[in-house]
Amino acid sequence: MAVAINNKVHNEAVKQFEIWLADLGDESKGSVQRGVRPVIIISNDKSNKFAPIVMVSPITSSSTKAKIPTHVSLKADEVGFIHDSVILFEQHLTIDKSQLIHKLVDMPVRYEDQLLRALEISTTRMFSR
Repeated sequence: MAVAINNKVHNEAVKQFEIWLADLGDESKGSVQRGVRPVIIISNDKSNKFAPIVMVSPITSSSTKAKIPTHVSLKADEVGFIHDSVILFEQHLTIDKSQLIHKLVDMPVRYEDQLLRALEISTTRMFSR
């Protein structure tokens, strides 16, 4: 990846719920998503503006993923993908902005409620102690 791209992305406005292509590295273990793949930005816009890092959730085109409350299914024709895909909110991670390659698409507004719900479920304690 060229340094010019990294510097450009670091200074570019990254917004919550945009879909970017990112390099998540090669150290995959088990079902953890790695490699170059689409991700959705989940960190808030204030953090995105000032921090050198962003929080993301990976997106997979695998149709074998279980339908669980932290997944949001995406229709390919609605988001400009080749295949229907799934956002895996339970696998959110923090990456350096230099790992962002380029913006792919803005998420259609119709998905906003589903995105917020899956994000809330993935970060909320579900059971009392």
